[in-house]
Amino acid sequence: RLIADILQVRQAEQLVFAPNTHELLFRLFSCFDWSAGLKVLTTDSEFHSFSRQINRLAEDARVQVVKVPTEPFATFPQRFVAAATALQPDLVFFSQVFFNSGLVVADLNGLVTQLEQQCQATIAIDGYHGFMALPTDLCALEGRVFYLAGAYKYAQGGEGCCFMLVPPDNAFRPVYTGWFAEF
Repeated sequence: RLIADILQVRQAEQLVFAPNTHELLFRLFSCFDWSAGLKVLTTDSEFHSFSRQINRLAEDARVQVVKVPTEPFATFPQRFVAAATALQPDLVFFSQVFFNSGLVVADLNGLVTQLEQQCQATIAIDGYHGFMALPTDLCALEGRVFYLAGAYKYAQGGEGCCFMLVPPDNAFRPVYTGWFAEF
């Protein structure tokens, strides 16, 4: 509930937890039918675990990855939307705050709206370097995006407490369901 309040979302039950964001990310990846091909749009400035994973997935001939440079920063949103238009990706993944530059995507809603107008992709936002570092209002994005973050850095919650906000009406059934002891 506290995380939902911080992010200004109404449905706290749409938050799922894992010991790290990589586990949540791979659960999301496992929702796609890779045999049909998977097109991913991202940036050249994603955090190490995503970058390493997407680079490895790109070695698979069924996975096409397009990375848009974040520099020059002033034109990043326009170039990112143009790449989405050209690629028509299955998954769009970008950071709220890019770890290597500190660049903030200040208008998340505006960028997501533009992406939605150009493609039918699933949109995932890495909020790890934004959560509790700057005010984040996801009210307008609730039900439209996946948002991943963790409590280790700026929330001072320690290791092993990461979460993902999941849109309630998606039909995804991850192949990788994550660890669970019993019901």
